[in-house]
Amino acid sequence: MKIILAAGGTGGHFFPAVGLYETIRTTRKDYETIFFTSHRQRHFAHLLPKKTYYIKSIGFSRRNPLAIVIFLLYLLRNTVGALYVFLKEKPNAVVGFGGYVASAPILAALLLGIPYILHEQNSVPGKANRLFARKAEKVLTSLKTSKEYWPAKAQSKIVHTGIPLRKNVAPANSNKSVSNDKHLFTVLIIGGSQGAHIFAEWVQNLLGELKSIRQKMLFIHLCAQSDIEFLENIYTEYDMPHECYGFHERMSDIYSRCTMAICRAGASTLYELAVWQIPAIIVPYPYAADNHQFINAQSIAYPEWYTVVEQHEGAPLAIASHIIRMFDKHKIGSLTKPSAVEVCAHNAGEKIIGIIENDRKIIGVRR
Repeated sequence: MKIILAAGGTGGHFFPAVGLYETIRTTRKDYETIFFTSHRQRHFAHLLPKKTYYIKSIGFSRRNPLAIVIFLLYLLRNTVGALYVFLKEKPNAVVGFGGYVASAPILAALLLGIPYILHEQNSVPGKANRLFARKAEKVLTSLKTSKEYWPAKAQSKIVHTGIPLRKNVAPANSNKSVSNDKHLFTVLIIGGSQGAHIFAEWVQNLLGELKSIRQKMLFIHLCAQSDIEFLENIYTEYDMPHECYGFHERMSDIYSRCTMAICRAGASTLYELAVWQIPAIIVPYPYAADNHQFINAQSIAYPEWYTVVEQHEGAPLAIASHIIRMFDKHKIGSLTKPSAVEVCAHNAGEKIIGIIENDRKIIGVRR
């Protein structure tokens, strides 16, 4: 079996595709996987198969005719490139994880009659997935609440699988030797693939509000590389125990140490926190397409466990008050955890492989 995986350039699209690739690589030795992704992900080449094709693409705005023309030229060039690869490799199926970069491989599959499956991470599907949903073999969703946002012709194809997790994120792969901090209360701040610079701007006000408890806490801050020096200076000024990273290769080691998190509402981040049963203060990115981050946040099943704070000037004060409340609950041992099984689906990678192997059209493709 030869499978093509295609994923956009942001972490929300890219890492679930990597998670599926890792599952295929470890459980299906006779499969060959070929990867299409953004040129921005070249620095993750060590996570990807040897046959990886890096695509350059741009998004577009309907209000900008020139941007639309440039996007279509990129799409044409990338589709021709994908057609060449597909004719050479003769894949059995294509799995698209959304994003503009994934459009060309999916379009090539459509033109050649190669069956394809779509995976959507967010509650509200992106433009590329909505466009190609009608001809897809299956539409795989991560959040149960997303079904209503798909076109009518795609409804019968929807299967809730969850998000394939990378091995270095899964709880079974945490390094127990680093799991126990001397600090009792560890707060993880996750900026997501875009870094969330606003979180860095809020840190000083946040630490000021936490004066009474901050010496009993550890902050682990995942941020844009350009913000690290700025944050190091602030945390040091407040004599705050902290760790700052631009990217961390083994998120399981980070998650295993955390009491709670502050994060955006990207579906992959929320999913990982749910698997690890980490409570969170969620600040949806207010400019996300179709307001999908706010809808992602609202889809979480335990509102007392996941607090949504909208991005505004008073947000640091609101976040601080929630941290203090969680700190007090943790101190007296009343911080109960929901079952991860009730929050999210498990073994998504195996489920997706099972769907591929049980699809008659895919199995019937003889190469």
